[in-house]
Amino acid sequence: MFIMANTHKNLIENPLYEQLTHAYQAGKWGICERLLAKLTKLYPDEEKLDNLRNEIEIRKSLEKSKRDDLELERKRKKTRTIWTAIIALVVFVSAFLGYRQLSSLINRQIEETAINLQVAGKFRDAQNLIQADRPGEANVLLDEISTLQPEYPGLLAAREQVAVLFELEELYEEATLLLEESQYSGALDVLDRIMAIDENYKDVKILVNDVELKKNLALELVEKANLDVTANDWFSAVANFEQAKDTFPEIADADFLTDLFAGYVSAIESIIENSQPLTDSELDLTEGYFYKAFQLQQTGMTFSEREELRAHLSSLLVAKYIQRADQLAIRESDARDVHEAALGLLGRALLIDPDNSEVRDSYDLTKGFLLAVEEFSQDNWEEARDSILPIYDADPGYAQGIAGQILYETYIYIGDRQLDNEQYDEALLSFENAESIAIESQNFTLQIFEARRKIAFTLGLLGSYREANSDFQLLIQEAGIKLNTGLQGTELLDLVYDAEVAAYGSDHENAYLYYREALSDPLVFSLTEVYQVNADDYLLKIAREHDTLTLFIDLANPEGSAAEVTPGIKLSVPTWEN
Repeated sequence: MFIMANTHKNLIENPLYEQLTHAYQAGKWGICERLLAKLTKLYPDEEKLDNLRNEIEIRKSLEKSKRDDLELERKRKKTRTIWTAIIALVVFVSAFLGYRQLSSLINRQIEETAINLQVAGKFRDAQNLIQADRPGEANVLLDEISTLQPEYPGLLAAREQVAVLFELEELYEEATLLLEESQYSGALDVLDRIMAIDENYKDVKILVNDVELKKNLALELVEKANLDVTANDWFSAVANFEQAKDTFPEIADADFLTDLFAGYVSAIESIIENSQPLTDSELDLTEGYFYKAFQLQQTGMTFSEREELRAHLSSLLVAKYIQRADQLAIRESDARDVHEAALGLLGRALLIDPDNSEVRDSYDLTKGFLLAVEEFSQDNWEEARDSILPIYDADPGYAQGIAGQILYETYIYIGDRQLDNEQYDEALLSFENAESIAIESQNFTLQIFEARRKIAFTLGLLGSYREANSDFQLLIQEAGIKLNTGLQGTELLDLVYDAEVAAYGSDHENAYLYYREALSDPLVFSLTEVYQVNADDYLLKIAREHDTLTLFIDLANPEGSAAEVTPGIKLSVPTWEN
């Protein structure tokens, strides 16, 4: 409700007020009056105390009326008993003298006296309720009086008073509702009607004064805004226009809205005319002005002029979104938070210009990359592959090679799953796809070694033992196993020797089994590097930078430290040992 706040914190915290409350609830009116007198001295302007004083007077009056009614009923019973005895005696003595009519007359007199006393008490209570601005309760008592004595003196005048109070109450509710809806002009009209009936009704004067203050403040703000326009201070002009509209909405007539629209447009142009990329806060401000401007109904322009201006500003604003996204270097960056920020910018640009193909393409690439990262983290290999494949085809180096890393690993893991399902031809194709991605690297890496190892394994499962063995021999040669004197005499070297002997004797199947066992652990041919995680690192990024696989990092950290990559921890990272 639009009523000036009045706190009673000090009053309510006063111990005397608590005593007054208990006394009021107990109906101890004498104590109440003494406490009220003390509190009134401390809080002379406290409306709450005045209201409580009126309530106490009404309660006292109502209780007195009840006591009077009880006393009246007691006297009436006593009188009736006495008169009944007298009448009985008179009737008995004068049974033949015709005194029955006298008895009936006396009874009627007693009843009328009782009714008169009862009506007088009700009328007094009704008047007290009228004074306390409680017309509903007063009206109930007046209805009871009308039933008992329709012509009771003052009844008609009391009825009129109640009708006036009902009207005032209805008008007050209407005015407060209009104030809550910020319909100040309508509220003032209703408040003026109330003051014409009773200028001291409730807080009407305060409400009228408050509305007038708001209107005057709004007019002052408009004057300041016009001065700002003259000085080309568009941001201050817009702020003053907006504050004036919020303070007194009805000030926003057609001329006002036209000026506000012009302020928005000029503010937008002053921001985006700068050739430098906008900051996030500048973009937020410009976008806010853009939407506010074209939500206004009155702009002082024809429809075609308005749409032409909208298209012009849209193109400028969208260009700023693209410029900001490029500044974030979304194609070159491998940081997920950068892509998320860029996706937000591009999404906002699409809301302004949904048909912009350049923005749509960048948005789809960024969204697809983030989706692929998410699917990859949840081991949804097919979904990750499908999301990243079009990005890799468009730009193999997207996000510092993370797109290629994701695609390579998904092919490896999909191939492993196909092997488990004995889908050997499909698995071979997956591993060959992984190899073609890894071979983009100029040096022989652990990724290429792993893809070719998987290919050799799969060829053997398909029965192509000679071809598989040839691939195994090339892998061993690339790994430099014969030059690694540390492996001399080990089980690994024995397996390789047995495989070569079997191959020389054309026992290709057994040679394949020896080679397969010798190369069953790819980490044997890798070098483990200790790497300290940085703030913007995540597992895919670390794997890409070291030309390894996320799986290998997991295997090299059995304690599980790779599960949650947090800045500062140290990871063992397998990399290629040439």
